[in-house]
Amino acid sequence: MKAPMSRWVRWSTRAPCALALGAVISLAGPGQRIVNAAPGAIVPGGNAVVTHQVLLSGAALQGPMVASTVTAYAVDPATGADLQVLGTARTDASGNFTVKILSRVSPLRLAVTGGSFISEADGSTMPQPRRVTVLLPSATMDIAGISINPLTRFVNALTIGRLQAGHTTFAAALANATATIESYYSLSTGATAS
Repeated sequence: MKAPMSRWVRWSTRAPCALALGAVISLAGPGQRIVNAAPGAIVPGGNAVVTHQVLLSGAALQGPMVASTVTAYAVDPATGADLQVLGTARTDASGNFTVKILSRVSPLRLAVTGGSFISEADGSTMPQPRRVTVLLPSATMDIAGISINPLTRFVNALTIGRLQAGHTTFAAALANATATIESYYSLSTGATAS
């Protein structure tokens, strides 16, 4: 027959758990909740976002951009400026790339630097003179068919210009810039989610 546990023993074994839970709740502060977060993660606003790895794939084209570096950056939605690096990859001989990043609901930019391409004008090998970019509103799942090219660079520049002019959101500036460039050139600059 088991001896009954004293109240002290029961309380002393539960106290560390209760104190740890109390510490987590007090750290969360008013208006914050912990929901599906990694151990110890507290997300302001009360909404935890569970991240997972996503693949961003496509081609860097100005002619295929060979041995170029594709860098994914988090983007400041107010200014369009690059923030931290999210991931990098190299292009193959056809300009194809796949960048692995953690999923995100915020904007990001893919920027291609270095390497070379074959000039469509005369067939000569040209060094990549400047970075070519594409803006994405988010990456919550794999995205395939991304084209990074001079037109997406125009969209990038026009989006930043509209943000600097003010009175718009990142999503509205990007949508408007994309529609403008696509209408000027009668082409699509879009990527598709897979």
